Amino acid sequence: MKKVDSSRSAQFVNYLIIFLLINAPAYPSVIEDTVSNHIIKILKDKKGNQFLVSDLRGKKIYSKYFSNPSIYFYDLDGDAADETVIVDSIPNSTSFNYSIYVYSFEPEFEFCDSMVIGRNLPEFYDFDSDLGYFIKIYDSRFENVFGSTLRILPIQFYTLVDKVLIPDNEFSFEEYESELDNLLILLDEVKRGFSCSDLEAKKDIQKIISVIYADLIYMDSKLSLENFIKQNYPCSDIESLLEILKQFFE
Repeated sequence: MKKVDSSRSAQFVNYLIIFLLINAPAYPSVIEDTVSNHIIKILKDKKGNQFLVSDLRGKKIYSKYFSNPSIYFYDLDGDAADETVIVDSIPNSTSFNYSIYVYSFEPEFEFCDSMVIGRNLPEFYDFDSDLGYFIKIYDSRFENVFGSTLRILPIQFYTLVDKVLIPDNEFSFEEYESELDNLLILLDEVKRGFSCSDLEAKKDIQKIISVIYADLIYMDSKLSLENFIKQNYPCSDIESLLEILKQFFE
């Protein structure tokens, strides 16, 4: 049974950190904690928000500047020791772009990996797999492909293996099943009274079908892209749609 863990962001929550950073006096340690014989801090200075790691004597080991960092602690590799996860948010014209950075402190401090994850925050899941927490990422490559305003994206789950974030969807069947059920309901609603001459509705159908196919592929389905599109897309411009999707799946 999966468990969505939205409350266990260890000690730090995004909105709290942003509040502290905005209201902090000149250049103090805004966030400070001790992790596995290391001191971690977030310092606000003229350059921005600095993530600083030092040993217990105060000797600097690592530093990096972020825009609006949030800090979480999750065991991502199942070794019973939490990794430190920083989610950085960079404002754009309409919302935020997010990136994720993973650090390990066992057996010693090490930067593990990072990912640009687009306009959706990551979510952390425990599937009771003894492999630690998984990170749910929305595939931002599909954000503006068809010009549809529907806020739907394929999902993938990532785990940490040998200090590298890799996709691992083996334990997330129930989550995919729920996503696909909702997408099929949405597809049925859009198809009611649908005409291929309705360009906005056609964009929506193209996106829904594409997201469904992506989720099925991420579940390790062996469906043929061409067969799937021909069976589910009702308009005559199938070849054009296929050419767009081949850049993602072939």
